[in-house]
Amino acid sequence: MAPEQILEEFEDLEKVTSFFTNKFTELQKKYGGKFIVIKDNNILFAEDSFEKVINNINKKGINIKEVVIKFIPAKGEIILY
Repeated sequence: MAPEQILEEFEDLEKVTSFFTNKFTELQKKYGGKFIVIKDNNILFAEDSFEKVINNINKKGINIKEVVIKFIPAKGEIILY
């Protein structure tokens, strides 16, 4: 991969991270306990399980390399990594 492509991918990831951080409270209220699929700072859809997310991505013909999948914990839920 060319250095320009790597830089572009990092910039895209930074945009999504910023979107996610800035909208977390709003996202948690609407999508708490679900996986969301983000592309170009837009929520494409949300599902209750990762398996459903992957199935929906495949069914809709979405390129998985072009989206970010995030789990939104429900309010009061703690996620340990």
